[in-house]
Amino acid sequence: MTIFLRLTFVAAILAPGVVRADDLSTLIRWLPDDINAVAVVRAADLLDSARGQAEGWAKRADAAFLAGAMSLPSDVTLYVRGARLQPAGAGRNSSVALLDFSRNVEMERLAAREKSSVETVLGKPAVRSPRNCYFALIDPQVLGVVSPAYRQELAWWLKRIGQEDEPLVSGYLTDVLNQSKGSIVMAIDLADMFEPDQIRQFLGASPALGADAGALPRVTELFVTLQGLQLDVTVTDRTQAVLTIQFAREVGDDSARVKSILLEALADRGAAVDAFESGEASAFGKSVQISAPLGDEDLRRIMSLITSPHPSTSATEDITREVAEANPRISPEATSRYFLAVDQVLQDLQKANRRAKDYARTATWHDNFAAKIEQMPTVAVDPDVVAYGESASKRLRALAASLRGVAIDINQLQNAVTYSYSVDPGWEHVDWWGGYGYRAPSFNYTSNLADVREQQAQSIAAGAKDRDAVWVLLSDDRTKTLDAMRTRYGADFAAKAK
Repeated sequence: MTIFLRLTFVAAILAPGVVRADDLSTLIRWLPDDINAVAVVRAADLLDSARGQAEGWAKRADAAFLAGAMSLPSDVTLYVRGARLQPAGAGRNSSVALLDFSRNVEMERLAAREKSSVETVLGKPAVRSPRNCYFALIDPQVLGVVSPAYRQELAWWLKRIGQEDEPLVSGYLTDVLNQSKGSIVMAIDLADMFEPDQIRQFLGASPALGADAGALPRVTELFVTLQGLQLDVTVTDRTQAVLTIQFAREVGDDSARVKSILLEALADRGAAVDAFESGEASAFGKSVQISAPLGDEDLRRIMSLITSPHPSTSATEDITREVAEANPRISPEATSRYFLAVDQVLQDLQKANRRAKDYARTATWHDNFAAKIEQMPTVAVDPDVVAYGESASKRLRALAASLRGVAIDINQLQNAVTYSYSVDPGWEHVDWWGGYGYRAPSFNYTSNLADVREQQAQSIAAGAKDRDAVWVLLSDDRTKTLDAMRTRYGADFAAKAK
C-alpha cells in the first residue's frame, strides 16, 4: 500500500518581480492546481544558521552543505520543488523545481555549463540539459527546473504563470506553506489518496496493533480520515525534526499506535528513518507529532528525497559557451568534489548494510542515492570519475531491486550486475517521490498481505550473498579509481577519502 510519505515536492511559479527568500506567500498564488506535494529549502536561512556559520557552508555551498546532504549554487537563497504524485502503477509522476538567486541568471552561461544551447519556449529562455531536465528563466533571478525533460510539460507550466491571484493548491498544502517556519519543509496531501479497503487490510496485518484487536476498528476509522503528512527540519546549532501526521478527526489516546503504524509503513517501503524510532510522539487534537534530533546520516537520507538537477555551479558565473567549448578543461577540484560526493553516498549505505536487521528497510534510500549520483553536475569532472559514478549508481539500483526481492546476477569476470525488470516478485513497490519503480503489482492487496510479506522476506534473505558481491565490486571500483586519480593529480587528490 502506498501509504505515507510519498513526499516529493511542489512546483513554485512566480509572477514577475524579484522574490524574497523569506516570502513564500508570494509563491503560493502561483502554484499549479494539480500539485499534491511540496518541499521548501530556505537556503539563505541555513547558511546563516549557527551551524552553517560554524561549518562555513556559505563558502562551499557549490560543493555541499548540510553535512553533505545537498549541494546548491552558492547564490541560491530559496529552493522549492514540487510534484504531482500518484500511487504506484497509476501514472507518471513529474516534478518542477524553482531556484531563487541573489543575482540575475545568465542563461547563455548556464547553457555553456550544460553543453547545450538556449531556446525559447512560450517567450521564455530555456535550456535542455543532458541530465533529463529543462531549465527555464521565469524571472531575472528565478530559475525553473522541469524534469523529466518534456518540452510540452514545460510549456504547460509556463502557460499557467500569472493566470490566478488566489492559491490553487489544496487547503492543506496552503496551510503548511503559510504556517511552517522550518529551515526545510516537506508535505504531501494524502486526502482521498488511498482506498478505505486498502487501509483496513494494511492495518489488519499490522504488527503495530499486535493482539489489541479491539483497537482495530477505532484506528481504522481514524486512518480513513488521513489528510496529510508534514516534515519540518530546523537547523540552529543542531538539527531537529518534527514529523506531523494530520487527520480529520480527533486522535485521542492513540498517538503511540499512530507512531508505530507510520514508522512501520515507512520501513515496509524501504524508507526507514532511524531517528524517529526513539522520537517522542504527542497528540494535538487531530494530529500526531513525532519529534527527534536528526543525525547527519538521517538528514542525508531525507534530503535525498528532494534531489533534482540544478546548475552545475553558480548560474551567474562569468563563462560563455565559446570559452567552455574552446577550453574543455578538467578540474582536479571539481573531480575531487564529485568523487567525495559519491563516496559519502556509499559510506552512508555501507552503514545501513552493517545494521543487518535494518538493511532491508533501506531499499528506497538506495534508489534515491542512485538518483542523487545521476543528477550530480559533471562539468570539468574527469571522465573516468564520471564513469565510476555512473557505474556506482547502476549498482545501487541493483541493490535496491535485491532489497525488494528481485533476483540479481553477478558476473565477476565482466564486473557486471544485471537483473530483470520483467520479473514480478508479487508485491507492490512504492515509487517514492517520483523515483525509480517497477511495474504495477499483480497480487491482490486486500487478501494476502501477510503472505506477500513473508515471501518478500524470504527472497530478500536469499539475495544476501549477491548483495555482498555487489559491495565487493563497488569497493574494487572505488580503490582503482582513487589510485588512478592520485597518480594523475597527486597524492592529495580527494584527501578526505579514507
